[in-house]
Amino acid sequence: MKIFQTRTPILVLFTIFICNGFTTLSFGQAVVSVNPVTLESPMIGEQITISLDITGGVDIAGYQVTVNYDTTALRYISSENGDYLPAGAFTVPTIVLTDSVIVAALAIGGTAQEEDGTLVRITFEVVSVKTSTIELSNVILSDPNSVKLPYSPVNGMVTAPIIPEVFSIADIVLILDISSNMEGNDPHNLRKAAAKFFIDLADPEVQIAVVDSNVETKTYAELTLADETGKEELKNAVDRVDSDGDTDIAAGLQLGYDLLSLSSSSDARKTAVLLTDSQEPDSQTALSYVQDYILQDWTVYTIGLGDDVNRNLLENIAQLTPEGDYFPASLDNMHKVYNEIYARVTGKAILFNNIGYINQDQQITKKFFIDSSVEQIVPSANWQDSTIELILIDPNGLEITLNDASTNGKIRYQDAPTYAFYTVDDPMPGEWGIKVIGTDIPPEGDKYNLIVSATSDLITNFLSFEPSYIIDEPMRIGLRLRTKTVESTEPVLGANSSVEVVRPDGRIDSLDLFDTAANGVYINEYVGADIEGSYLIRVTIEDVVSREIQEQIVVGEISSIFIDGSTLTPAAGRTLDSSPSVISAVISGSAIDNSNTIELQVDGIPVSHGYDLVNQQVLYRPPALSAGQHTVKLRVNNELETTWTFNLVFPESRFELLLDPGLNVVSLPLKPSNPYTAKSFSELLNATLVVRYDSTSQAYIAYVATDESIDGFTIEGGRGYIVNTPEPTTVEFIGRAWSNQPSSASAPSYTPATPTWTFAIYSNLQMMETDKQYTLTAKNLRTGVVVYESISSVGNSSTAVWVDMNRSSVVQLGDMLEFTVSDSTGAIISGPFIQPVTVLDIRNAYMSVEMVVGDIRPSETLLGQNYPNPFNPETWIPYQISNPTEVSILIHDPTGHIVRKLELGMKPVGIYMDRSQAAYWDGKNETGESVASGLYFYSLQTRELNVTRRMVILK
Repeated sequence: MKIFQTRTPILVLFTIFICNGFTTLSFGQAVVSVNPVTLESPMIGEQITISLDITGGVDIAGYQVTVNYDTTALRYISSENGDYLPAGAFTVPTIVLTDSVIVAALAIGGTAQEEDGTLVRITFEVVSVKTSTIELSNVILSDPNSVKLPYSPVNGMVTAPIIPEVFSIADIVLILDISSNMEGNDPHNLRKAAAKFFIDLADPEVQIAVVDSNVETKTYAELTLADETGKEELKNAVDRVDSDGDTDIAAGLQLGYDLLSLSSSSDARKTAVLLTDSQEPDSQTALSYVQDYILQDWTVYTIGLGDDVNRNLLENIAQLTPEGDYFPASLDNMHKVYNEIYARVTGKAILFNNIGYINQDQQITKKFFIDSSVEQIVPSANWQDSTIELILIDPNGLEITLNDASTNGKIRYQDAPTYAFYTVDDPMPGEWGIKVIGTDIPPEGDKYNLIVSATSDLITNFLSFEPSYIIDEPMRIGLRLRTKTVESTEPVLGANSSVEVVRPDGRIDSLDLFDTAANGVYINEYVGADIEGSYLIRVTIEDVVSREIQEQIVVGEISSIFIDGSTLTPAAGRTLDSSPSVISAVISGSAIDNSNTIELQVDGIPVSHGYDLVNQQVLYRPPALSAGQHTVKLRVNNELETTWTFNLVFPESRFELLLDPGLNVVSLPLKPSNPYTAKSFSELLNATLVVRYDSTSQAYIAYVATDESIDGFTIEGGRGYIVNTPEPTTVEFIGRAWSNQPSSASAPSYTPATPTWTFAIYSNLQMMETDKQYTLTAKNLRTGVVVYESISSVGNSSTAVWVDMNRSSVVQLGDMLEFTVSDSTGAIISGPFIQPVTVLDIRNAYMSVEMVVGDIRPSETLLGQNYPNPFNPETWIPYQISNPTEVSILIHDPTGHIVRKLELGMKPVGIYMDRSQAAYWDGKNETGESVASGLYFYSLQTRELNVTRRMVILK
């Protein structure tokens, strides 16, 4: 916890030390400058050191400078006094503010002997590679009389290095297996659509060629620049690829090598991307051609489509080449695989991947986070046999459509029959949304895939171990973490990488990823995949830069079931108010070509059903069903079995409400048979936070889902409630109209997801005294906004709430919040504590804090006045420290000579004021001799502070 000190003591210290023989004041003007004036930023996590130099200084006895810097680019680490002031000059403790530091020092009994020199050196850590300024303000140069001297400041600049050409220029050969086997695996030519998606993603400096890999290899396009004209030529070349001939991987690799060899660009990264669905008859020949790529330091990526591939061969071909990799693929993830490979080639990151089903007119919104190091994002959607509209939502809640791409120079839009994507330059950091709308969807629905790639100095990519898993199979989760250097990329070592696995039943499991090989690849196994469905993998990276990455992994063959177009999951327990007209299940994974192996049961009775072989879809139109619970069971090959249940009721009134992720305002339109409490209401909505306004106290009252010990307030009709739902939620309200409302109830109102304009602080205070009243104080150190909430011993928890009815964010990711608890007299009895706002806090719209009465944390490190003073022969020196640190006290005479050093050792945070805890000095020097009467100085030295006071011995 970093404690900020005030500015007032600095100039006062300048007046303490009075020396004889002052030099006459000079009216020349000194120059204080940042050195170097221009400095190229190194990579994220590396440090830079600047110096504040002075030229033309005369009679300088002390200085004070405020150094302002961009906190999105740099983080302050430390400062060190330079060699300009005379030896023995005292360094005033550095004051660390939100976006600046104040450095100061003063000489005792003398002035600087030279006109030029270094005042101070300051070290920063790079948090984002970008251009930023280091500005000097409030500069004070003082003579021995504390008279301010004139000066001129010269500011500095940290510049972002030019992105290495190795990432903006690439030569890529797409080698497509067009064997006759591909016709059965890909009847809709989705492999061609994915290849064209790859071409559309390409930057204009990239060159791409298209060849095949059969016994009669053809060049459909030589290396062609991927500008607007070139992309059309390349996509036409992909369309011309036919399905004749047998697979010949060796021939495809040879042709790809020949084309890359003809490139005139010596700086381009040369890469081959090989797609196949078949066996290679001559593995040794194929591997022999890989040697040519290895000798040239070129990369090969391989994609195996389906199960009939020689995986070992494809892995060897790729992994023998520098940074090469193998990608197992299915038709469902072809676009993702090509997107991932393009990201690898051009040094981009994949931040988000989501697979789902969409129906006609359905709107689905997913959220992803963008950190401050991201320079560009490419959110994309792809599908198979539909028309889908793609919309972005920025952190302010504003929707971005294709129309904005024509008027905003930072936004571009590209679409095709099976995909669409945006390119956004300089995206705003924060939580973004990506929305898909089913505008022309087949009756059975369609599968979609959402992907977000990004340009950043930090490169984060999931590793593709398997396209899907079976139940109880260990799920390998891997992350490749690298950072850009001047010529290439380097692995990021020692990062803190944690994982949340959101299961299909809603349970969240946690684990950490480990870089056991020390190569920047963080891996672990998840062993909790014991039910079928989609598993959401959320990886959070800290220490390097705070970043969240999302990936989706499918477990099992049965991916989803539809009842009248509404998706159910195995644990849904959905309630319907009319008998479903269609029950439909879609089977993913390996093709099922025999419908006799598929058994569908409704309420335990096998039923006759249809089966769409192309879409692997089971269709059944049941007769009218009675009210009550119903069960649908699907079995495949007598091995895989999944059961769904739903309730059929016929209420007087029923409303369905779709809540977007984030903060919403809702009202309760119908009176339920059992009144809702805040707890049961949050469970119904899957909400982490429920807030109401109390008109009596004129304050906001909050319930957080983590507090399961209480039910909270009653949910009433005719009131509005603020709720936070981290995930999109569909809620059904069943009941009768409220007596104080019209008999014909209207649909519940809601406000779509917005920035974090409501945020709660949940505190659990321990060791409270009976019948005592306490007050929780929470302060946002960035904004300065403070909120208070009372705590009584009747219940030891309290929730303080920030609400901005103008819908502006009250907190941001990385904000530092300070908490204290005080008693009825205003005395602090716990804290202050400082805690950062994390991704999880933003998602839940609240932060949980554990506090204990009596756990008082000093807000700053101080050195008190010794007592007694004057003294003879012994004295006690009180102090307090705000961070655990090694502590020592130096005692020196007026000449600066050290007479005694008191080593106090490692001390925890605390107050050391009384005689049992304060430092003790017996008035003797290091040899055990009593020192003479007179004035002495004593200083407290820690890793981050050096403070000095005076004391007097009278004998």
